[in-house]
Amino acid sequence: PVSGTYMTFGARGQEHVSTRTMLQDDMSVAWEEGDAVAVFDDDCRKWTMSDMKIHPGDPGIAYFSGECKPESAWWYGVYPASAAEGIDDDGKMTVVLPSQQNARAGSFAADMNLAVAYTRNAEDGLNFKNVCGLLAFTVKNEGIRKIELKAAEKASGALCGTAVVSMEAAGAPQVEAVTSAEGSVVLSGDFEKGKTYYMAVFPGEYSHLTLTF
Repeated sequence: PVSGTYMTFGARGQEHVSTRTMLQDDMSVAWEEGDAVAVFDDDCRKWTMSDMKIHPGDPGIAYFSGECKPESAWWYGVYPASAAEGIDDDGKMTVVLPSQQNARAGSFAADMNLAVAYTRNAEDGLNFKNVCGLLAFTVKNEGIRKIELKAAEKASGALCGTAVVSMEAAGAPQVEAVTSAEGSVVLSGDFEKGKTYYMAVFPGEYSHLTLTF
């Protein structure tokens, strides 16, 4: 195995609104204890940064530490670390968005809202940008344990699966292709009447959406 140097990357979303691992009441950023990010270096090697601390005065800023290549032309970051499958020489990242997600009142499942980042200077930190869109709905009935969203599109507008993501010059992520597509998302758990829930899905134009529970 290749050894790296213990490094720390600051992590934030643009203006503290772009990256959310947990939604606050005001829809602002909030990292959670236990979050981890993957960092790719210019050798396309993946490093997992799991030692994390949340800024005491701002939950929208966190510091992720771990072994990494200290001298690199660039570093790409992926949140969550478990979603990062790989990267090519052009900086195109392969990431996974699961079709099975856990219900969480007022937010989305932990480790579910994919985000990516890019930097040429480790001291500048990683400014994460969301890859996914969020679908929100409010539960009107009691006794619901599972909700499934289906889309007619599977090739051109897959809701989830394995995707290739790049970052544009302006820093906006782009889903270039979904290589292993899923046409449905299942949200499971104990749903509370009157609460709002979120599903994370790949961005796209969808038609013939069906929601069953």
